[in-house]
Amino acid sequence: MKAQVDRMTAELSERFRHYVRDLKIQLWSENGQVEFHTSFRLRRDQSVQDFKLSLPADLGQTDADRAMLVVGIFSLIGQRIRQSISTASRPNAPLARPPDTGPAVVERHRLIAKLQRDLDGLRKIPPKRREAECADEREQTCRALLWELGAGEGDR
Repeated sequence: MKAQVDRMTAELSERFRHYVRDLKIQLWSENGQVEFHTSFRLRRDQSVQDFKLSLPADLGQTDADRAMLVVGIFSLIGQRIRQSISTASRPNAPLARPPDTGPAVVERHRLIAKLQRDLDGLRKIPPKRREAECADEREQTCRALLWELGAGEGDR
């Protein structure tokens, strides 16, 4: 789990490298809780933003469950960072950029829509058929791909 957290922290740092400096995500486990301590500074703001997300440790019984929890937590952390960036943005600020509307972005949105449709279909598979259809693994893969594309659960 630690290796996955470190890898996803590096990916998140790379994704927001133009906006965020000093991103730190630490994994703690105590008193039956798994905690993600997060701190970062925006490049245009010198104040440190700290927050902690906690989950009961018994939610992650298997490696697949723990991996899915980490993907979900990192999705929430990404949303918090995006929210901080958007509230700190000012018109004509040095880091403000026009939205990208090139063919790569169109393809990215098409792929995100397809993965979200696949994820919705996987959620409809009844519990007794999930193992036979490898639904849990496929759902975890869809979530990981959506995270890598920068799409949260609310991006529809």
